[in-house]
Amino acid sequence: MGTGVAMNARNWRTAPWAALAAVALVAGCGGGPGNENGNGTVYGEVGSAVRSLITGRDGGGRVTATAEQLRNNPDPLIVVAIPKRDLSAGLTRQAVIPGGEVWATQGGVTVTLENGQIRTTRGIGHDLMSVEAPDVRTARGGTVRDHYQLGGDELPLRLRYFCEIADAGPQRVTVAGVSYPTRLITERCRSDAAAFENRYWVQSNGLIRKSVQFVTPELGPFEIEDIHG
Repeated sequence: MGTGVAMNARNWRTAPWAALAAVALVAGCGGGPGNENGNGTVYGEVGSAVRSLITGRDGGGRVTATAEQLRNNPDPLIVVAIPKRDLSAGLTRQAVIPGGEVWATQGGVTVTLENGQIRTTRGIGHDLMSVEAPDVRTARGGTVRDHYQLGGDELPLRLRYFCEIADAGPQRVTVAGVSYPTRLITERCRSDAAAFENRYWVQSNGLIRKSVQFVTPELGPFEIEDIHG
């Protein structure tokens, strides 16, 4: 792997997101007997190809792998974009824990999702420490959403939002070149300091295939696409 991949999460604030996000598309960097598919193609070769495209042409931190390359990744993969910082990355699933799944870049930046809904971020800066919110797949009407992040004194700061969750009806969504039938769930939230709208494209089996979710005032929303489901 290149030297960019070896950078640690501490450098994220000044280094390109993609330098941390040359995702571990296979278990390890090289191929081996355990990485071969039925045609004898080594998944490590696929991983190397995608890793070479995961940064933008100018190294500016955008995923440039093709839809086919993302779909062909042998391990579960999500693509996360942070529009406010013009960054995006592929994250692989690292662990399943009580309350969610931990997804990580090669450099150690993590996002924890519970049923597709963001619960924590780590290693980015201005991180979301935890969330208390209803499951948007089933909740409707007025709700409360509490976000916790560290304040300037390193103590948890609660940001409370009053929200309205609604079913906006059926809508097809395309992820990695594949179109899926979903229902669009909207979550409009407001506090004295901020207002935002989260959007979730939910399949009939409850999978959130794509979403736009507000994280913190400093980071803004994350756009998440679940490639494999």
